[in-house]
Amino acid sequence: MNRLTGSAALLCMLALSHSAMAAEPCEAETKALMTLKSSWPQIYDAAAVLPSRCFDGYFAEGISDTIVRKMGQDWAGFIAVLSAHPADERFMALVLRSINETLDPKDIKAAAHRATTECPDQLKKRCASILEKTAEALR
Repeated sequence: MNRLTGSAALLCMLALSHSAMAAEPCEAETKALMTLKSSWPQIYDAAAVLPSRCFDGYFAEGISDTIVRKMGQDWAGFIAVLSAHPADERFMALVLRSINETLDPKDIKAAAHRATTECPDQLKKRCASILEKTAEALR
């Protein structure tokens, strides 16, 4: 009986170990980028260390949805992050890659509206890039 119990325990541990190893490797890296509950500073920090392999498939869709919806909902927070990091091309590239035709057109239009009506002068080039991408995504 002991041998059987030990074998069962070993099989359970192996199954759990395999399950943990099979977990998607990008989940931790994308967590803050996949929820609207994240603040813009949290999104920025996660974007700064996001491995390029994690902007693909399911993760890319979730990141895109979060970034574009959040732009429409919390433009002031987005502008604060851009203002704090005006030369960060990596973050801006992620933002622009996130604006695509797979998103809800309402969210794309909300981001475009904000970029048109609420863009500070020092970020006009950034807003112009956002407007270009939103127009492209809506075509």
